[in-house]
Amino acid sequence: MRHTPVITGIGIAAPNGLGLSRFWKNTLQQKSGVRSVSLFNTEGLPCRIAGEVSELGEKESTSPAGLTRATRLTLHAARLALMDARLAREHFPEDEPVPVIIGTSTGSPENLHGQLSSSERTDNEIAWEPPYIPPQAQAAWFIQRLGDLNGPVVTLSGGWTAGLEAVALAAEWIRIGRCRIALAGAVEAPLTRSLVECFLESGGLAARVHPEGVPRPFDRDRDGWVLSAGAAVLVVESAASAWAREIQSYACVAGSYSSPSRSSSDTSESLTQAIQGCLAEASLLPEHIQYVCANACGDRTMDVAEIAALKRAFGRHAYRLAISSIKGVVGNPLAAAGPMQVAAAAMSIREKRIPPTANLREPDPQCDLDCVRDQARQAAVRAALVNACAMDGTTRCIVMTSTEVAA
Repeated sequence: MRHTPVITGIGIAAPNGLGLSRFWKNTLQQKSGVRSVSLFNTEGLPCRIAGEVSELGEKESTSPAGLTRATRLTLHAARLALMDARLAREHFPEDEPVPVIIGTSTGSPENLHGQLSSSERTDNEIAWEPPYIPPQAQAAWFIQRLGDLNGPVVTLSGGWTAGLEAVALAAEWIRIGRCRIALAGAVEAPLTRSLVECFLESGGLAARVHPEGVPRPFDRDRDGWVLSAGAAVLVVESAASAWAREIQSYACVAGSYSSPSRSSSDTSESLTQAIQGCLAEASLLPEHIQYVCANACGDRTMDVAEIAALKRAFGRHAYRLAISSIKGVVGNPLAAAGPMQVAAAAMSIREKRIPPTANLREPDPQCDLDCVRDQARQAAVRAALVNACAMDGTTRCIVMTSTEVAA
């Protein structure tokens, strides 16, 4: 129990709400953050919708100038996570390592500009050294400066599964005693015309002008996913540390597993292996899982592949699982989706409520499991599975359990 990794703080900057409370309330009520694009000119594009974090500008007055949008999103989420966990610098000895691990897929495609040298800053500003930080690494580095933390600063650029990879790495470092507390999560700020054009060219993106009813995970009439921005940062802490600080944990990170794939057509097999490996690492049987926070984003191929993997990994128990996707309300924030799903699974365990899959009206006949729709469901969730799948077929799973199960 001493080194059991638990989540004690959650910070969210999602298209459907800033902060855990608003994110969770709007997810339960199926209030979507998908809207018409305002960040760039969409004239001539078949896709003119996205998941924008439109409230960020009103909340970021304390951030230094010159940061990329991805860094601003992550700093806001990190502040919220540290506040939620009731953590301040005085809680850490000077030499205690507190790792910061942030995943990303696209990094920050905007040009990095306006960085100040150390000689130009005032005493009230975050330290800006070194003078140049690659855009992909900027978010993790500034979180360390925000909290005045020591320890490794890690950026994982591993595609859509990078967010879950970051949480899994933090949990592993807690479990082996490398650190007592870590910050882990992911960020994406991919909303530029050039990236939308790239995703349209590669296929899978919903070619929609109006945002109503899109995306539609598991739905018979789904026609693609919606690109989104967002960030989620979690405080992962040893159970002994949380107990000593008298902090109530959301849930335990009981196990995780990643499985590569040779091609996108192998997603189902890869995910099956990841689920089975994750359950084995958590020392759980398939029937111990009550809820699956699914990867499903509205892609015609990937949604079916995920259902097939659940059937193969869980056998008969697959038909007793409650399954839902939060991407109907947040779109697809790529690597940032994984930590958001972890937050949703942790809240499902704590509040005994399973969020519905927004926009699911007529389930695809191939998606014939219990995909929760219409409204949130009351359920005693003691263990939940979180799935993340990349376009190349790589998968990562995490199992969350209640702290009572972990004990």
